[in-house]
Amino acid sequence: MPFIPTTALLKGWSLRLIYWIEHLIVTLGTLPYYRFFRQNTLLPVLHLAKCVRRGDSDPDLIGILNHWRERKLYELQFIEVASTILAAAVIGCFSWQPISDGFWIGPACWYCALVLSIFAILLSSSQAFIFNALNPPSLQLNSSGDFRRYLALILVAPPDRMRSLAEDSGRDSPQDYAIRWKMVFTWQAPMMLMAYAVIFFLAGLTVYVCTPLFKGEATTFGGKVSIFYISIFVFAGATFIFCSFWAYQFIDLDRVAESTSGTANLPMPYPSSSFPIIPRSQSTASTDMAVQRTQRRALILPDETMKEPEEKGKNVKRTEGV
Repeated sequence: MPFIPTTALLKGWSLRLIYWIEHLIVTLGTLPYYRFFRQNTLLPVLHLAKCVRRGDSDPDLIGILNHWRERKLYELQFIEVASTILAAAVIGCFSWQPISDGFWIGPACWYCALVLSIFAILLSSSQAFIFNALNPPSLQLNSSGDFRRYLALILVAPPDRMRSLAEDSGRDSPQDYAIRWKMVFTWQAPMMLMAYAVIFFLAGLTVYVCTPLFKGEATTFGGKVSIFYISIFVFAGATFIFCSFWAYQFIDLDRVAESTSGTANLPMPYPSSSFPIIPRSQSTASTDMAVQRTQRRALILPDETMKEPEEKGKNVKRTEGV
């Protein structure tokens, strides 16, 4: 008999297909800023939701929230500065001599880059204001409700059966919290706008400079400039991709920091899995050796550095004796 899939099997296949399609769309959409999206937004949110669902203690959750808050503030500050510089660069390009018979796509990309960079500045500033307006998570804020307000920035409690039981008891059940995916999109939106603004700016610049090549004028002055521009663009792009890959290859940033109850307000990042954890005694010995090496390179010997305090002490004793 021919194989006839059941309804449950077809439903499972369809859900798996939808999942892979959504995963592909998200990967392609966040490809220009994949590392920022994954390490500063997606993974911290997933890790926090996992810790809340398994009922971790409040100090541990507060440490995770503090770590995520600091990383997002650094990211938003970077976006504000970079988008401002990008907007100034785009405005400066408008003063260049326009090409009469050039392609319209170049100036259009510049206008798009200007709009995206302006909205990236506005959105990053508004989100930074939200983080600064709310007090940093701490054990003192847990009783006042600010701790739950921080969780509301990422998670939501669905109105299910356990939620109703929690409301009857007069408190929230942490296991009921689910991820607010619209908030995940919101927190990564400033980086998305800035990344797309950079892409549009480079696309417009390439179209403007390479117009002579598109018209088959490779031997002219503009054609030679275009060839030189393309060679430097390929070199800079390859260097950026190579260095971006190896910069994260030996740094394990995919695992979000977990904090203990004693150090809830201090984020404790995990060491890289590629390197062993150095014991405290070995690290102290290596530090002393590094200090001695630095002193030798600076022509300062340890014995000579200790002579001055000893001589000062002897002089003090002599004066006291007199």
